[in-house]
Amino acid sequence: FLFTLLCLLQHGSRAEAEVHEMITPECSLYLADSSIKNAGFGVFAGRDFAYGERIGEPGIGIHVTDPSLIFDANEVLPEFGWDPYTTGGVHEANDVLTFLPGVGMLSNFHPTLSNVMSGGLKEDPIFDRSKDVSTGANTAYHNFTFIATKQIEAGSEIFPSIDQGWFSVDSGQDWDGNMYLGSDYEKADAIINDLLQFRKNNPNLSDAQFSGESKDT
Repeated sequence: FLFTLLCLLQHGSRAEAEVHEMITPECSLYLADSSIKNAGFGVFAGRDFAYGERIGEPGIGIHVTDPSLIFDANEVLPEFGWDPYTTGGVHEANDVLTFLPGVGMLSNFHPTLSNVMSGGLKEDPIFDRSKDVSTGANTAYHNFTFIATKQIEAGSEIFPSIDQGWFSVDSGQDWDGNMYLGSDYEKADAIINDLLQFRKNNPNLSDAQFSGESKDT
């Protein structure tokens, strides 16, 4: 993971359009300005990834139990937590939040343009809870990576999936104009379909008339 992070930080100020020019055989992921407006840095693919391929160096998972008793509404860290249902930590307690240091916390997410899914965590404890007093100081969950849910081309931003309700309820940020949700894409599709149907129903219209560039009625 440290090697991957160094690769990411090495080119941290580059924009998405420049990622293609800085691809090297050594680094498969890069940190650059996110394609989401005002979202800071995002993680980008430094090479092509095939469908089903694992992305990122295997990392640890930290299941935090009873996070509502630890974090208050003003803290930023909980915003980077993962739903335990996607990481395998749901049975740790009634209330669990999972932190995934590495690509799991560096990546931005998108409700409709997601191209990776959680690869889950493997429970592999280093210590024996019945014998070792230092058990609580270490996580028993390892081997987290993303899995590509589609072909990802070099230079593409890595987007895990998340429910779009997060952007209006949980984040506490004003995303108006910065993030297009599923409903926005549905509205755009409806407008395009209406225009195509209108063009089909009016075949005698010139291209200039259809686009509104002509003064003729």
